Amino acid sequence: MRKNTAKQLFAFVLGLTMLLSAGCASGPLAKLPTIATNKPSGEVTVIRISSIVGVTNSYKITLNGNEVFGIRSGQYTKFKLNEGEHYIGVKCFGGWTPTWKEDSLKFNVTPNSNSYFLISPDLSCASIKATTEAEAQEKMKDSKYVSMEQ
Repeated sequence: MRKNTAKQLFAFVLGLTMLLSAGCASGPLAKLPTIATNKPSGEVTVIRISSIVGVTNSYKITLNGNEVFGIRSGQYTKFKLNEGEHYIGVKCFGGWTPTWKEDSLKFNVTPNSNSYFLISPDLSCASIKATTEAEAQEKMKDSKYVSMEQ
């Protein structure tokens, strides 16, 4: 009888932990760079695909090495950036070893451009890749928008 009670308690605590951690760190974490007045800018859209894998992990979007946004499974956000070279990434805790990992890539913002990125779980923890507008629009249909405004 005691074994079953311990198993039930463990299952309850594990389930509660997963439920609570699923609600963590969604939304703005820091201010974005200020858009220079009368300077060209472009729009960036980041989509975290909806997946049961890693659903309890909060991922952090990084911009030029700084954590700017917490994003959960099935969410997306948009923001403006000044023209020029930037690094965008995703940071998360997990994978094969319980440590923080980051995947990032370099991209260029051109005047009045739109850049689209997909975040998805992978074996290391999470990855980010550039995508087309058509694929981004398709993924956003099943996603919830979360504003970058604080």
